[in-house]
Amino acid sequence: MNARRSLLATLAVIGCALMLSACFGSSSSGPPAPIAVQFSVLPPTSVSLDGSFQVTAVVSNGPSNAMVNWSCTPTGACGTFSPTSTASGTATTYTAPMTAPAGNSVTIMAISANDKTKSASANVNIGQPAVTFNPPAPPPSLTLSGVAQVSATITGAVVEVSDGLDWTATCTNSAGGGCGMFTAAHTNSGVSTTYTAPPTAPAGGVAVTIKAASTLNPGDNVSAVITVSATQPSAFLGANSSYTYTVSGTDANGGYGLAGVFTTDGAGNITGGEQDFRDLSFSTGNTADSIEAGSSYQFTSDGRGTITLITNDPNIGVSNGVNGTETLGVVFTSANHLLITELDGSATASGTMDLQTVQSFTTSTLTGGYAFVFSGGDLSFGLPLGVGGVFNVSAGTISGGGSTLDINDGGSGQTQQSMTGSYTVSDQLGRIQLTIRSGAFGAIGLTGPMILDGYITDATHVKFVEVDPNLGVTSGLAVGQGAKTGTLSGASQLPANASFVFTAFGTFNSTPVGPAAFATTYTSDGKVNLQNVSSDVNV
Repeated sequence: MNARRSLLATLAVIGCALMLSACFGSSSSGPPAPIAVQFSVLPPTSVSLDGSFQVTAVVSNGPSNAMVNWSCTPTGACGTFSPTSTASGTATTYTAPMTAPAGNSVTIMAISANDKTKSASANVNIGQPAVTFNPPAPPPSLTLSGVAQVSATITGAVVEVSDGLDWTATCTNSAGGGCGMFTAAHTNSGVSTTYTAPPTAPAGGVAVTIKAASTLNPGDNVSAVITVSATQPSAFLGANSSYTYTVSGTDANGGYGLAGVFTTDGAGNITGGEQDFRDLSFSTGNTADSIEAGSSYQFTSDGRGTITLITNDPNIGVSNGVNGTETLGVVFTSANHLLITELDGSATASGTMDLQTVQSFTTSTLTGGYAFVFSGGDLSFGLPLGVGGVFNVSAGTISGGGSTLDINDGGSGQTQQSMTGSYTVSDQLGRIQLTIRSGAFGAIGLTGPMILDGYITDATHVKFVEVDPNLGVTSGLAVGQGAKTGTLSGASQLPANASFVFTAFGTFNSTPVGPAAFATTYTSDGKVNLQNVSSDVNV
């Protein structure tokens, strides 16, 4: 009996031990798994400067509210995240820097907020745009419901190219008119689609951003802004119309000048043209630069606009990365006359632009007397140079009779010096080459002749830039005197009680030496005197 009770007690103890083991588990299962971070949406292998993409990371074995902190290296030059901290599995947007960092590469890092020793990282190459518009690029402006063909090319990996492009149009303040649409919102690389502008827009127009983004890597994209309004571009620059222009100032090499002509289509595009460029290091010489396809213009309703000229001359702005593309700010003063300020990084310069009204050019296009003025600097001494006078021309020949010039080279000058010369017609865009010879050049130590390439605006106006290799870097214009040629003598040429305004820009030769600007008003008395003279001077 006692033996049986002992056996039952032993079995009860064993059963209880087994139950405790089942209830509380084994003590031999080990520590919990460590926190881990990994990308669930990988960064692309490359992105363009200022390009963007979305990236996502998840935290494993962490708390239910696990967070990810985003950063990159090299610090201060690697781009930005928005937001910089996300919940596990939530995307952030990375934007590449405007300037490529050393090595053209950044490292993207997703770091656990709960255990900063745990992270995931990936390298991304930062470089030139992987997506580019094909020429011609989207136009700078369209009228309501206007259409434009657009096309872009991907230069990335083969798989990215094969996936093609997605097209979008976005805008703000469209006033219910929408942002426009595409005939195909997805295209293969290099295949065009047609964009149609919205049918309505608020006063002043709406700015629509056209974007072509890689389907595989949306961060590889290119965009352009089109201004859509009821204003017809032809109200500013006409269809099949040509405009001459001249610009002068300074670039990285010193003195600088342009003169040229281009043709417009009345819809924002420049269809051709040519120009001559000159600074202290480069000159077009006898051959003009061409104005290429893709050149364009756009205006706001108050007559202010921007003209983009793409030339085939990489010497223009070579030290500033402009590489032949000029951007000019322009404003109308009348239906056919505009003032110019150069906006690109190649030069600080200003000038004028006018409608060209002559369509056929011969050596007889310019006839009679022309007052002229050219200013800039000499090539021998680096001094400011100004030349002005009158040339009397017939059948392309400048005669000594009635032709005279004044010259000032850094304070050393000659006045009323005789001159001869000639001009030849280069082509039917109105380009001519003018040659001026005078003993005045040698008298002040300069080597002539003076050779200028010019563009005829009409029979009485020509815009010039100097291109000879020895004398100077100047630009300016000539204005026909008409029936007054040879009769302009005596004080009565300025009428009595007439008011005049003039401005002058150049270099002050006395201390302090430097740029100078003058603005003056006066009244003539019809005799020999100027009255009520008032001037503002800045030197």
